[in-house]
Amino acid sequence: MIDHIAFVGALMTGATVPAAAQDQPDTVEISSERASPDGAGLEDIVVTAQRREERLQDVPIAMTALSGDALEQSGITNTQQLTQAIPNLVMTSAGSSYQAVIRGVGTRGVTQGDESNVALYVDGVYQPDQTAANFEFLGIQRVEVLRGPQGTLFGRNATGGLINIVTLDPSFTPSLDAELSYGRFDEVVGKMRATTGLTDSLAIDLRGLYRSDRGYVYNIFRKRWENPRDARAIRGKLLFEPNDSVRLLVSGGYSYSNDPTSMANSPLDGNFSARAQFPGILIPGEYQVAVNEDTVNKKRILDASIQASFDMGPAQLNSVTSYQRSRSHYVNDNDGSQIRISYLDLDSEVETFTQELRLNSNHEGPLQWVGGLFAFHSTSGYRPIVFCCTAPDGTGTPRAALRTEGLAESIAFFADGTYELTEKLSLIGGVRISFERRRHDFLQTSAVSGMVQASGRLQKDFDDISPRASLRYKINDESMIFFTYSRGFKSGVYNASSVTQSSPVDPETIDAFEFGLKSDPLQWLRLNASVFYYKYKDIQLSARDSRANSVLLLNAADSTIKGAEAELALQPTRNLDLRMSGTYLDAKYDRFPGAVVNNPLPQGGNSQTIVDLRGTHMIRAPRTTFTLGADYHRQFGDGSEVGASGNIYHTAKYYWDFNNRLTVPAYTMVNASIYYELPGGNTRFTIWGRNLANAVVPQQLLPSTTMDNVTYEPPRTYGVSIRQQF
Repeated sequence: MIDHIAFVGALMTGATVPAAAQDQPDTVEISSERASPDGAGLEDIVVTAQRREERLQDVPIAMTALSGDALEQSGITNTQQLTQAIPNLVMTSAGSSYQAVIRGVGTRGVTQGDESNVALYVDGVYQPDQTAANFEFLGIQRVEVLRGPQGTLFGRNATGGLINIVTLDPSFTPSLDAELSYGRFDEVVGKMRATTGLTDSLAIDLRGLYRSDRGYVYNIFRKRWENPRDARAIRGKLLFEPNDSVRLLVSGGYSYSNDPTSMANSPLDGNFSARAQFPGILIPGEYQVAVNEDTVNKKRILDASIQASFDMGPAQLNSVTSYQRSRSHYVNDNDGSQIRISYLDLDSEVETFTQELRLNSNHEGPLQWVGGLFAFHSTSGYRPIVFCCTAPDGTGTPRAALRTEGLAESIAFFADGTYELTEKLSLIGGVRISFERRRHDFLQTSAVSGMVQASGRLQKDFDDISPRASLRYKINDESMIFFTYSRGFKSGVYNASSVTQSSPVDPETIDAFEFGLKSDPLQWLRLNASVFYYKYKDIQLSARDSRANSVLLLNAADSTIKGAEAELALQPTRNLDLRMSGTYLDAKYDRFPGAVVNNPLPQGGNSQTIVDLRGTHMIRAPRTTFTLGADYHRQFGDGSEVGASGNIYHTAKYYWDFNNRLTVPAYTMVNASIYYELPGGNTRFTIWGRNLANAVVPQQLLPSTTMDNVTYEPPRTYGVSIRQQF
């Protein structure tokens, strides 16, 4: 009941404010009847949700866009924390994979080649590797989150939506920005960005990041902190603009990280099978483990891209070429105990090449259009996975080594346009035609003798047509309503961690219907709202197969998803920005025969049964959430400035397993910061805190016959930072 009251209150009072968090212009033209008492006004924010630059308020898509400054003020420093600012977005981890869930739609599979069905783009480049989806923000211009299927314009695996991260481009004006932060758990973060013009037509941007801490999970068996985190990154951009018609942007970077938090397995409420096998075994509590293996989750990522645009008069040609390679190594203590019973030692690699050609209309008139093609080539695999062990008494003999090589090739053609039927009514429509090939090679050998146990090659083709259609009606210059139908598609995929599952899972699809409102009734007030209805079919899910000690992929279910969202932004004075949001989500399985569920045994561990779970709640889909945020600043006569920011996020409980047994309880996350800026605006001192209410939040809850595995988000953290600009 409390959650329902909170939701209704949030809808009545509003939602997240994308534009209010941006820097305000020196002067804002405001009509007297719409102005606030001191002339405050929300600034327009420009987005690229329809593959062209448009005002956020003109786009007939439910979306939130936040500037880099807004994210920083809200205490959001990486992709995992976006949950706290974006309506109906849940960021989770599962093993070494990081997964986004939008309106209940998100990937459960974690094997290589199984990409998320919430697409991630960084600077226009598709990021297919789930293990690389969590990273520290560095030089962010804005983050756009599009809710609902976006397959027509963004293609591959945008079934649930899209996260589009845009970083700052080089500037011809020289500047240097450096920040150093120290916090609880010996957290040290250093960031630097330098940019300058080299010639009248050439500019460069260089960025660097260093991050480390001792970790917050304690190993009660080995008497040490188990999840020390370390990250380093360097990125660069080179911008060439020889004239007004040609623009070339070359980008590249390298990053390294080791965050073993999601590998630090702990038995939830002491439920693990080792308890019965070894009386007196250590049972860890919250933020504790008792494992004997060194937990590892290392990633190395190398990427490069070239973006080119050519103004040809009535149209503009855009090209995006990219190459990415990521390598991962992780060690996972599967049994969660100090005895060597079961573990995985895994090396994986993903190598991807993409090419997009896009032609955009570049003229005035009732018709605006975009069309193009997208080519994708990716190889991925394990080099290898080592499974341990064969002996239940803990002697620890390695069992098998599995090497795989997966191939995904795709080409797609798309077109989309907006036609103004009248001054108020516009018709938007588009279609994407996709062709995809999947291949899976595998070789399993004995880890002791090297003898081949299984090998083979599997291959299958998939194709799809994804349309969208929308009507947009402008009530007046400040308000519009829209109705949209869109179809989402995620292709079939092979199970890269299994030699027994020879067939791929079939594609999953969504048919989505949405009605929305976008309104700026006053210069200082913005209200966006939407209601939606999905039919989600052939959902790709994964479950632990106890018979083969591996992950099983399956098309297990259909579901109906319906809900509502509201976002409110207001700037009652020039010094104060407020943001609020509220969401409601009803996501249940309509059909789920043959579901694999885990039920606790009295002696520890779980038994698996096959049941029909029709009518149960979908996983990672909270019924209600709301956010409340505020930013205040005041400048003094000497040019110095003080400011404070706060962000509150509350979610109802949600589930991690199909039979709704493993639950993330309702929780509230509170972040806040205060700063003082010296005269001139070049030096800023900040005191910050994250999770100030010290909420205990499971990061993942993964059941198996061995245990109910839990890892946790960080507890309360706080610290200080200094930022210097030149």
